[in-house]
Amino acid sequence: MVDPYLQELTATLDAATVHDPPTPAEQHDTLSALVDVLATHRGVVSLLSRFTTASTIADLGPELAALTTRIQTLPVGSALASEPDVRTRAQATTSTLIGVVSARHEIPLDTPHQRLVLVDAAAAILTSAR
Repeated sequence: MVDPYLQELTATLDAATVHDPPTPAEQHDTLSALVDVLATHRGVVSLLSRFTTASTIADLGPELAALTTRIQTLPVGSALASEPDVRTRAQATTSTLIGVVSARHEIPLDTPHQRLVLVDAAAAILTSAR
């Protein structure tokens, strides 16, 4: 159940091509690809986000941590490592994606429009600044 999700997520991250720093279009494309994978595997994403102890027991912790770092790095580039504000926005974006996808029935993600709303919201977090 978890392996297909992790394989598709890894393949999606491997296929992403972005500059450093990524352009807004690259950020949008990356977020769209991530939302598609997360929405496709909603049940697994929900379980992994709610039962983190189970992922540790299943020895998924290091793999999930590495994937999370990649998810956060792709939309912001190397600034993730050196700029605290960028790191905060990247974490907020990831948390938003996982949180909304994990909500399952409360927030439908069955249509392209519904997924685009989530992508646009996540992109807005990345570009927010004072």
